[in-house]
Amino acid sequence: MNGLDAGQAALARGDWPAARIAFDTALQVEESPEALEGLGLAAWWLDQADVVFDVRERAYRLYRERDDQVSAARLAVWLAWDTAAFRGEQPIANGWLQRAHRLLEGHSDTTAHAWLALRSGIFALLDDGDPEAAGRWHPRRCGSGRRPAAWTTRWSGAPCTASRA
Repeated sequence: MNGLDAGQAALARGDWPAARIAFDTALQVEESPEALEGLGLAAWWLDQADVVFDVRERAYRLYRERDDQVSAARLAVWLAWDTAAFRGEQPIANGWLQRAHRLLEGHSDTTAHAWLALRSGIFALLDDGDPEAAGRWHPRRCGSGRRPAAWTTRWSGAPCTASRA
């Protein structure tokens, strides 16, 4: 099993220290956005904010260089959440969400759309104090016309499901 696979397996079982070690090992072989993204998730669970920002921003740039807009958008959503949670910099967090919106324009329904809706709704409710705006992000009310397939997401190996039914 290579470092990337070992890191993903460690994330799936919630072994954050082992995941960090495995992704560090993978990055010694090659700096890939997937390894950086995995390391960012492990570091997030370990509350290592400096590592989180460094590796997620690098992963974002590498996905953009690869022209993988959906993956870059996923990282932009994470960076929005990180910026608000770790640094309390809501205007910068909103900028990351706006990037994610732009990157996802014209793409079919993905889990990145679901995460973007979730984070946008949370920010509207908790940071802006606007329950009406937050409600517009609810899966049943997203006016995108998208099918509900992407509302099933994965969170470190544990399924999280939302339905538009």
